Amino acid sequence: MAKEYKVLIVDDEEHFRMLIKDFLLGENFNVVDEAASGNEALDILMLNDYDIILLDIRMEGMDGIETLKQIRRIAPSTDVIMVTGYADIPSAVECIKYGAREFLEKPLRMETLIEKINRILKSREEEKHLREIQVDFPTLVMYKLQLPLSTAKSAITLLNKGLENIVTEKQKELLEHIDQTLWKIDATINDLVDLAKFESGNAQLEKLPVNMDELVPAICAKRESELGSKNINLSFLIDKKVPTIEADPEKLEKVILNILDNAIKYSSPNSTIKVTTTTIHKEVEGNLVPYIEVSISDTGVGISPDVLPYIFNKIKPDYSDKEKSTGLGLALCKLIVEAHNGFITAESQIGQGTTIRFALPVNA
Repeated sequence: MAKEYKVLIVDDEEHFRMLIKDFLLGENFNVVDEAASGNEALDILMLNDYDIILLDIRMEGMDGIETLKQIRRIAPSTDVIMVTGYADIPSAVECIKYGAREFLEKPLRMETLIEKINRILKSREEEKHLREIQVDFPTLVMYKLQLPLSTAKSAITLLNKGLENIVTEKQKELLEHIDQTLWKIDATINDLVDLAKFESGNAQLEKLPVNMDELVPAICAKRESELGSKNINLSFLIDKKVPTIEADPEKLEKVILNILDNAIKYSSPNSTIKVTTTTIHKEVEGNLVPYIEVSISDTGVGISPDVLPYIFNKIKPDYSDKEKSTGLGLALCKLIVEAHNGFITAESQIGQGTTIRFALPVNA
């Protein structure tokens, strides 16, 4: 991540601190400090500011919970990741009350550590960007809702792992249902924030060389479990000769997954969803311009002619619940594609299915 971020490791095990410090320095973090106790950490915090603190729950003297309470008083804007073991699950839950952002379990997996740190740092930069562009207050409030949601999701994951032999099957089902609900809320908030940025013209595209013939199947593979649970087949027709384009792969993932999720949701068991990628040409100001087109077709319930013209709108007419509803997802897809100077279309017939296509210019 960015080299200017500062991390403080608080743990009474010297070997653990050295291991984490060496790893983070290898990941280009220039400032990685250590504290062997809660009291030492608080003394350091009186003199220095940090973006992230890795805090062990179980320490001699002042434990992690009491240290976290004091950190919230001294450095309220610093994000704290608690490091815990299975035996510390009740303590970890207690930490939620005092603003712990994430949880890590011992023994520590380095890839999980850097993933959580990068996620937090990206979130901090995103909020800073929203403030700089003076985004409207409701959007900023929605973005801030992501913090407690992230903490709750992390805590539920920890509970599921640490209380395997304690919770009943019914309680486990309830935890899984809560987890799925939180993910849906988080996804909706993300869409709302992204919509606001694109509509205001302040969305940032991080363009990289992208091979769509490789990217599209890789993204679709992320929905293997959903496809398997409904026994839906995924058929690919990928042109391996499509040229490389400059695009934002993270934003394109949102587009592809939004379209694919709708196709899965409204497809019948034992049906097939077809995904194609090919090169097309469109006339623009008298010239034939090459585009890479991606299409996703299902054989589901379809969309009525009355609804079809509005599916890429953020605000849609109030049709019956029986109509195919797409929420904010396709509105965001349209904005992302158009930000890449592309276009998106939809075709559908009731009872026969829907095809959604988007095309991106080869030369932006």
